[in-house]
Amino acid sequence: MYRNIHTTTLSLLCVLLMASPALAEEAHESGGGGLPQFDPTSWPSQLFWLATFFILLYLFFGKSIIPSLGKTIETRTSYIANHIQKAEALSAEAELLNAEVNAAYKAASHTAGIQIAETENAVKVKLSTALTDFRTRYEQQVEMTEKKINAAKETAMTDMEEIVVALASQAAEKIAGIPASESGAESVVKSLGQTLGRKVA
Repeated sequence: MYRNIHTTTLSLLCVLLMASPALAEEAHESGGGGLPQFDPTSWPSQLFWLATFFILLYLFFGKSIIPSLGKTIETRTSYIANHIQKAEALSAEAELLNAEVNAAYKAASHTAGIQIAETENAVKVKLSTALTDFRTRYEQQVEMTEKKINAAKETAMTDMEEIVVALASQAAEKIAGIPASESGAESVVKSLGQTLGRKVA
């Protein structure tokens, strides 16, 4: 960039230096000799001052302005390039983070699905086990209750038979005046009970 500016400035000054005699000759031929700078006798001094100012301007622009502009342009270009690189690096990091977040989200969703399925299965197993235990205990309690009821029935029937036997023997002794043994009365009561049970069945 610095070389391009330097070359352009030098080319412009050369063109001006080469064009000055042609312009002076054209003005002299046209008869307009009123301007002293177009007088050929003053050309050596004009060329001297032209060369002097050319060198001064060349040195000024070449040593001060152009390097400053070149450094500014290079600094700006470097600044923009660094920021572009940083932006590209941040964009790549953002893409990586986005990919990692998506992967983590998918893994979390998969893990959550597995845990939910495992929890549902565990709850189903516990519920089934609890229902089975409840059914078993219920059946055992029903069976024990039925046994107790049957035992109570048998005890009640035995007590009733004893009471009926005692009453029958006492009634036979009081009514008929015949002493009756409890064993005979008991056999009669049992036979009556069996007969009544058959009829009821």
